[in-house]
Amino acid sequence: MDAQNVKIWVRLESLLFGIIPEQVATSDQLKIKYLRRIIPYIQKKATNPDFSNVISYRQWIHIACDKLDFPVPVAKYYFGSFIILCRSLQIGKSATIAFQPKYEILPTDFEDQVVDVYEFVIFLYIQHFSNFKSKFLSNTLSSPTQEWPSVESTDQCLQSEICSLKNVFDEDRYREFVLEGMQEIFELFAGKDFTHSRDDVIKLEWLQAFNLILGVSLDGNIKVKTLESLCRSEDLRTHTGFIAYQSAFLKRNLLNFLKSRLSCGPFSLQSVLRNGKVLSWLKNDQTLRSGTGHTITNSPYATPNSKLVLFAFIVKCTLARMSTSLHYSNVYLHRCFSSYLYLLDPLRNLTVEKCKDVTLVTGPVSGTVYLSGCKNLKVMVICSRLVISDCRDCMISVATQINPLLVGSKNMNIVLGPFCTYYPTLEEHLRDTNMQVQGGMFENPLVMDDKGEMSGANVYSVLPPEKFSYFAVPYKMSGKTNKIPFLPSSYYKSVKRQRNSLKEWQDEVKSKLNTQQMKEIQKIVRLRMKLWMRETTFQRELDQLSGKCKVDNSVPKVITGNVIDIPS
Repeated sequence: MDAQNVKIWVRLESLLFGIIPEQVATSDQLKIKYLRRIIPYIQKKATNPDFSNVISYRQWIHIACDKLDFPVPVAKYYFGSFIILCRSLQIGKSATIAFQPKYEILPTDFEDQVVDVYEFVIFLYIQHFSNFKSKFLSNTLSSPTQEWPSVESTDQCLQSEICSLKNVFDEDRYREFVLEGMQEIFELFAGKDFTHSRDDVIKLEWLQAFNLILGVSLDGNIKVKTLESLCRSEDLRTHTGFIAYQSAFLKRNLLNFLKSRLSCGPFSLQSVLRNGKVLSWLKNDQTLRSGTGHTITNSPYATPNSKLVLFAFIVKCTLARMSTSLHYSNVYLHRCFSSYLYLLDPLRNLTVEKCKDVTLVTGPVSGTVYLSGCKNLKVMVICSRLVISDCRDCMISVATQINPLLVGSKNMNIVLGPFCTYYPTLEEHLRDTNMQVQGGMFENPLVMDDKGEMSGANVYSVLPPEKFSYFAVPYKMSGKTNKIPFLPSSYYKSVKRQRNSLKEWQDEVKSKLNTQQMKEIQKIVRLRMKLWMRETTFQRELDQLSGKCKVDNSVPKVITGNVIDIPS
């Protein structure tokens, strides 16, 4: 085995969805000197050697609230977010490459959970990324080699728009951040400074924790084992400094090896843009403006837990998909406008950025849904965690595991309501993801302003039960789901009252009008309905559903008559 053929990369998913917005907790609360005390404290308090390397929810709440001055809701949010990250990294996993936490992540209330303290400290450390990002940007902007922009052709501009997506994910910054922080993280584990010591060792269990943020490959084969199994292999021991009888590595050798092999990963956005497959999902859509939409995926070569699908610059389109490319993938929507998107597969994580006038329905999202810089968005989703940043005029119908998080100073007119739709295979997808969500969490979001303070500002409202209505997914599919899951009782009772009122009105009309009068009433109602449809965006959506959007066998069949009936 040649060390030159080894590649180590940063798991984009871990940092992209593991880093909590900086408004939630300031860097002063997570200073390195405080993080360095966590592991010795846990080991000192352990009454059993088997628990010396784990931290429980209650221990974390004590440390965060009594030592770090976290508000209780924020401390809970941190622990819950870590649990959700670990669980989402295991969904749809490949046994040889997926992150496997040292302690099993149970599908129960995270308040009963214990986690590996080394993995959790890494999670806390990566929250310093916002400080590093500012420094990185400062160095980049002041670089003397930075070129002035040049005049480009239309095609070049379009390609430039796609390539600019790399900035969304901060991949180069993530790599530099991990590169600079490796030694400091090991020092947190050791509880001391390594700077002036040459003979310190790094324990095997410390390196195991790095699987949370690092992946490995060998000779182009992405299906390799964990980071520690690679570093202690016979062929690499001279490079990594592995000492078998100590189950440890020489600090100097291991750090040099890791830093020299850290590179861009096979599943990075750069890799997808360079080697990904352009999907033909949009080519048959007559409503799509030529040359504006891009749907790209790495699914032909990615492992099951590393799939990525990118939707960019989709305009005036109705798109529905159930596809192996989407199944347990990370999905990114970037600058999509005036579109209706039905992505009816379970997903790992979902990012929606700078989209406007979009209606989005997805399958269960095992990890995080992140909405940023969007306007007039309508989202229906079941997810473990929801983050909303700088959005306005959005209707979010959601069921989550932990409280939704609203951050930033630009959130405005966000309406939160219960999950309001279903499709026939939804219950099957929920069983597969093994999610433990709650229907009423939307009523108590965590709202943080730019100063990191819990805010009572009127940036959101909760949908009143009397205004709740079902959203019907207008596609025929086989499956057993015929009702909306996680619907709070107050909303269910409201819908029942609405149905009863409608039935009473219909019965009264039938009893007082003759056949001719009924026909006249129906004619007037249809006319008023058509006028209303034209005045809103619903007529365009209906036109697309009725046949203007050509579909193939991988797409749920469009219902050309009535939509799915609302269950009793």
